[in-house]
Amino acid sequence: MTSSANRWDYDVAVIGGGPGGSTAATALAQRGRRVVVLERERFPRFHIGESQLPWTNEILRTLGVRDTIAASGFIEKWGASFRGPDGPDERYADFRFARETPTPQTFQVLREKFDEILLRHSEKSGAQVLEEHRLTDAAFDSDGVTLSFSHNGSAGTMYEGIPRASGRRAGDIRMYTRPDMGWLWFIPLSDTVISVGAVIPQVVHRRESKATPEESLAHYLANTPAALSLLEGARRVSPARFDADYSYLATRMAGDRWVAVGDAAAFLDPVFSTGVMLAMQAGVEVAEAIDNGLRTGDVSARIFTDYEHAVRRRYHHFRRFAVGFYEPAFRKLWYSRPPLRSIFDAVVSVLAGNWRPSFVTRVLVEIFFAVVAAERVLLKIRGSRGAR
Repeated sequence: MTSSANRWDYDVAVIGGGPGGSTAATALAQRGRRVVVLERERFPRFHIGESQLPWTNEILRTLGVRDTIAASGFIEKWGASFRGPDGPDERYADFRFARETPTPQTFQVLREKFDEILLRHSEKSGAQVLEEHRLTDAAFDSDGVTLSFSHNGSAGTMYEGIPRASGRRAGDIRMYTRPDMGWLWFIPLSDTVISVGAVIPQVVHRRESKATPEESLAHYLANTPAALSLLEGARRVSPARFDADYSYLATRMAGDRWVAVGDAAAFLDPVFSTGVMLAMQAGVEVAEAIDNGLRTGDVSARIFTDYEHAVRRRYHHFRRFAVGFYEPAFRKLWYSRPPLRSIFDAVVSVLAGNWRPSFVTRVLVEIFFAVVAAERVLLKIRGSRGAR
C-alpha cells in the first residue's frame, strides 16, 4: 500500500471500519496477520441502526469483546414487540423461548459507540487503524496489491418523554405496523432517550413525503394511530435523518486477492435487525478464508467460494422473513399466532438470529410458511368474491 510520502507492507488491507471490516481485521490480527484498516471517517460517527440480535453474542465472544460491550452501559434487550395498525393485537417475541438460542439477552446500542468499540478492539488486537483515510485506487499486479489513499478530515432521530414498558421488557424494541405495509420503530437507547423511525414503502413515500425529513417523520407518526399514545408527551431532541435503504445481493463477492464483506456484499431490509450480525459473521468467516489462503499461498477467487455460498444462504434464509413481513398473509398469521407454540418459537429463533437451525427447527419454519401460503390463497379467494 502506498501514499505520496509513506510506504507500508501488510498481509491484508481492510477498506472500511464498520462491524464487518473491524471484525475481519480483529480476527486476522488475532491469527498473527499484519492488518491495516482504512476508514474514510473519524470514529465515532453517526450510523443508523441500533437493535442487536442474541446470536451476535457468540461472535462478540469469539472476538473477545463481549465483556466490553456488556460493560458499556447499553440497554438490555430481551425481545421485540409488534403491534398491528389497530393497536390491541400485539405479538411479543420473547428470546427466552427462541429455539437453540444460547444467550437470549442482547443490547440496544448507539451504533456510533458500538462501532467505535469494535474498531478500537481491532487496534488492541494488533491491527493498524487509519481513520480519515479514503481509498482512491487499487492496483493489482504479480507482486501483490498497491493501494493509494487520500488523508482528509470528515465531519435516527431521538426523542425524550416516550413511555416504555417496565421490568425486563423496558429495553425491548417496539414495532408498529401500518396498513400501507410500512412500520415504525421505538428503540430505547438510555433511561430517557428513545430512537424513533419510520420505514415506508417507496410508492407511499413518493406520494406522501414532505419538504424536510422532520416534517415527513411527523406526518408518518401522526398517521399511525396505534402509536399516538406513546407520542403525547414526546419531545424530539435530535435532527431527523433520511436513508433510502433496500435489499440487495452482489452478483460477485470475490476475485483474485479481494473479497467483499458486510454491506459491500449484501444488504437486507432492516425490519428484523439482522444487518450487524450478518456483517460480523461474514467478517469472522472471511478472515479464516484469507488466513488459510495466505498460509497456502493461494489467494485466488476460488478460495472464497465456500464463504460466498454461506453469505448467500444466510441472506436468503432471513430475506423470506423480511419479504413476508410486508405481506398481508404473513402479518395475519403472525398476529394471530401460528397454530402450534413450537412453530412460533422456531420463527422467533430465526428472528433472534439463528442462521444454522437444526432439522426440527427448519421443519417447523417450513410449516409456518406453508400456513402463510394457504392464508395467501384464502385472502385471494375472499378478495375475488368481494370484487364480484
